[in-house]
Amino acid sequence: MKKILLLLMSLTVLGCASFGEGVTTAFLNKQKEEDLRECRIDGKSFAGMQGDFDRSNNLLKVLMVHGVGTHIPGYSTQFQEKLAKELDLNEMSSHYKEIKLVNKEYPDQDLGILRVRRLLDKDQDEEMLFYELTWSSITNPQKKNLNTILR
Repeated sequence: MKKILLLLMSLTVLGCASFGEGVTTAFLNKQKEEDLRECRIDGKSFAGMQGDFDRSNNLLKVLMVHGVGTHIPGYSTQFQEKLAKELDLNEMSSHYKEIKLVNKEYPDQDLGILRVRRLLDKDQDEEMLFYELTWSSITNPQKKNLNTILR
C-alpha cells in the first residue's frame, strides 16, 4: 500500500513539473512573437524644443501636468533634469517657486500646486521656465468618494 501511495505521489509531482514547464515554455514563446498591434500617431511632426529658443526671444516655457494616479510636488524632477541636459541648460535654480492655486470666489477651494523652476544655459542666454502642476489634492478626495460608492 505504501509503495502504491508513493508511486501515485511521485506521478503527481512529475505531472505538476511537466505542466509548469509547459506553461513556462508557452509564456516564453509568446514573448518572442512580434507585436502586431497598430501604433498610430496623428498630428504634425515635432522637430524638438531647441528651435523654440530662437522663436521666443530665448525664453522657453514648459508646462507639465501629471496624468492618472497620485503625485506629489516634484514628480517631474527627473524629466526636468533630462530635458535640461538635452537642451544644454546647465544652470538650475536651487529652489522652486511654489504657488498654491485657489479659486478667488471660493478661497478655501484647493486647485492644486504649481511649481516653477528656472533653468539657464552656461552663458545665461537661453532660459527655460518649467511649470509643474500637481492636482492630486483635488482628485484624491473624488476618487475616495467613487470608491465608497462603487463598493
